[in-house]
Amino acid sequence: MLRIASCWQISDADIAVMLGVSAPTVRRWKQQMRRGNLRIRSSVELPERLSLISGIYKNLQILFDSTSQADGWLKRANTSEVFNGRSALEFVLDGRVESLRQLRRHLDVTVWAL
Repeated sequence: MLRIASCWQISDADIAVMLGVSAPTVRRWKQQMRRGNLRIRSSVELPERLSLISGIYKNLQILFDSTSQADGWLKRANTSEVFNGRSALEFVLDGRVESLRQLRRHLDVTVWAL
């Protein structure tokens, strides 16, 4: 997730919301990762959130020709009914795991339609 967040150029606060944890927790994980001793105490939802985010990232890599297009899509306004003019990032920053599920389903359908 931390590598994906770097590609997407999103803040620690945004990462925290997407993962359902606090921003200080994200900063602690980053420090531990740099030292090579990352230890995560998982909530019930964290594995699902990580899986959904990983799938979202993968689908975007499939859908777009370049990494920069794929990574940028998340922040662009979207006319799909799902997003109602908001970007996908704005959509998932409500912090609900259901929003991540909806985004993942939306992208899964788009990939399967190719």
